[in-house]
Amino acid sequence: MSFSIINKIVNESLKISLLNIKHKSQLIHNNPFLYSFTDHSINHSERMLSCINSYLAECQQKNLLNQYECYVLAAAVYLHDIGIQNTKTDMLEKFATTHNVSFNGDRPELKAEFIRQEEYRKSYRCVRMIETPMMI
Repeated sequence: MSFSIINKIVNESLKISLLNIKHKSQLIHNNPFLYSFTDHSINHSERMLSCINSYLAECQQKNLLNQYECYVLAAAVYLHDIGIQNTKTDMLEKFATTHNVSFNGDRPELKAEFIRQEEYRKSYRCVRMIETPMMI
């Protein structure tokens, strides 16, 4: 079996919480706002975890992180692009009005600019929706 930071999480509450985060973030990622963006699906997060696992294994640092640090790292990987995928139309209309622009099909760069400017706020709202009780 290859090394995995997720396998280092032995606390049952942490495991359940991480599975909940993964599942709920996958639901958001399954309905992308911009299809022209690079892949920001759950597959992107899984590839990132694979890179982290490989790096720690290659550097012989498998014991560098405890289970709580592994949990935080894995949760961050699943949630890091969540704001890109969850954009409400009313927010987009507000941006268009404020910047005196129109979002029609031939202006995808405007949607991308909006997403980049608002991602941290949207990410916060998404994380609040995903919140999962964690008993340690």
